[in-house]
Amino acid sequence: MIACTGLVAPIKAQRMVIDSIRLQGNNKTQGEIIFAELSFAPGDSLTSTMLDREVIVSENKLRLLGLFNFVNITYQATNSEHVCVIVDLVERWYVWVYPILEIGDINLDTYILNQEYTRINYGISFERHNLFGKNQLIKAKLRLGFKEQYSVYYSNPVCQGKKNLGYFAGVDFFRMKEAVVATENFKPVYYKSPGQNQYIFHYLNASAGMGLKLAGSTNLKVKLAYHYYFCDIDYPDFGSNNFRFPEASLKIESDHRDNKYFPSSGYFISFEISKYGFFKYPDINSTDLLIFDLKFDAHVRLAKNILAGTQTHWVYQNSGTEHTNFWLYRSIGYENYLRGADNMIINSALYAYAKNSIRFTLFHRDRSEMHLTGLRQFDLFHLSLYAGAFADIAIAKPYGLIVGTGAGFDLVTYYDRVLSLYYAYNNVTKNFNIFVQFKSPIIKQY
Repeated sequence: MIACTGLVAPIKAQRMVIDSIRLQGNNKTQGEIIFAELSFAPGDSLTSTMLDREVIVSENKLRLLGLFNFVNITYQATNSEHVCVIVDLVERWYVWVYPILEIGDINLDTYILNQEYTRINYGISFERHNLFGKNQLIKAKLRLGFKEQYSVYYSNPVCQGKKNLGYFAGVDFFRMKEAVVATENFKPVYYKSPGQNQYIFHYLNASAGMGLKLAGSTNLKVKLAYHYYFCDIDYPDFGSNNFRFPEASLKIESDHRDNKYFPSSGYFISFEISKYGFFKYPDINSTDLLIFDLKFDAHVRLAKNILAGTQTHWVYQNSGTEHTNFWLYRSIGYENYLRGADNMIINSALYAYAKNSIRFTLFHRDRSEMHLTGLRQFDLFHLSLYAGAFADIAIAKPYGLIVGTGAGFDLVTYYDRVLSLYYAYNNVTKNFNIFVQFKSPIIKQY
């Protein structure tokens, strides 16, 4: 922590030298993690306009870390030519042990429609964020029920002595007694062993990788993984029940949004190349799949209470074998859904879509306090309610144009939870439906 002394009224000089930077509220987070996200440093000479711009950039970068509920950067003059910058933070709660109770279908609407009420997942999850105050993460999950999962994951974005280099590693094991093996009319087809209560799907995934922080908000990530599927499925055109393969992936991404989960301004771009399979195993069916994945998001505040944004996604998948298993393709559906087509799975080797939205702010409370727990991590919160309309447009080979359009509401609160309720139509089923989506932060390994 660097202290500011002798604060006076803000100056109006053409250029100002940053004399010092003071951190407030970082009770757990080490200063090096915070300073690494600031786009200015002591000794920099900036005009007030330049400093105001860098303050906004730095606030956004600190928010994107996911370590703080609130970030506020101000500056004050120490004399006629120097300023002190104050970084005021409200840290999040970093240790979570919580029960898992979730539906196993695509979403709540599908679960109610299918009336397969045994498709429930339950268990327990442990997450330790910001370990040692260095933004390290360790998590473990024990999930039973419809889709069993046993997993452990660790990430360290800052290696000792190398601030721009980090690494991650994780292992997942899944097994199911009933699994999706195909789609029919864009609906998932489930398979389970006739008359037997046995596991028909097993999947093991082990991965590790490194991340390199480039200039600004740009990051380069490399991942190596091993996948092993062993199943007992007797379904037409399903393919092999036993296959395994290595994976190598390279991703570059640049994030300039003000929020990772519900942005109101800024842009994000990501490009990934993934290769599944490099050589053949004896007596094991080979996999040969090359994937190109491009994402671009842009968000803008048109007026004080009006937000607009678009999220685009382009995927090309080329298989070098006669048959590639259904599970390996990156389909439209599940987390990667089109609004209005929430219940659909569109399995395509080539597709592109744009999710376009315009929202009006009905209610916004940037910072409120409840005085319930005595902990700032929970008592301080934000709450926003939006009404909006959307038009999601996709082109998928060989299905052609797919459009989902509608209107609804989004409730956004602290710890990045988003509850969406909307009434929508799509041109495939030609039906109107009410959809509910609840989004909470998903910690991805890559």
